[in-house]
Amino acid sequence: TTFALGAGWQDGTRHWGVALHQGVSSQTLAAGLGSTQTQGSALVLRYTDRDVGREGARLSAVVTVGAPVRTKAALVLPTTIDAQTGVLGFERVNLDVKSRAPVRLDLAWSAPIQKGTLRLGASASNTAGAAASVTWSRPF
Repeated sequence: TTFALGAGWQDGTRHWGVALHQGVSSQTLAAGLGSTQTQGSALVLRYTDRDVGREGARLSAVVTVGAPVRTKAALVLPTTIDAQTGVLGFERVNLDVKSRAPVRLDLAWSAPIQKGTLRLGASASNTAGAAASVTWSRPF
């Protein structure tokens, strides 16, 4: 289940936006071994501008600041075994895991070049590292 609330405003070629995302997911584990529930929320700030660097180009920047993701797990695990009958004894174990707060920056620039579109992108996160991409596509 996800809920998002946002707003945006524009000034000429520039557009700003802000959104708050809240999500909860639940899962029942196979064979009745328990369940998990994960909760997360994030504040997303967006900026886009047109004609940056050349006519028809588009620049966008997105900063996502998340709250620590919390996962609660209730597991039913075998904890004992009867030596004579081999029957397992089960016990419910509750776990509460909290990750560090994710912060992510995404930058993208695209422009029409040579009857196609050039796209440059970069992304960096304190939890997943960084990546960059360069693509050029042309319709046929």
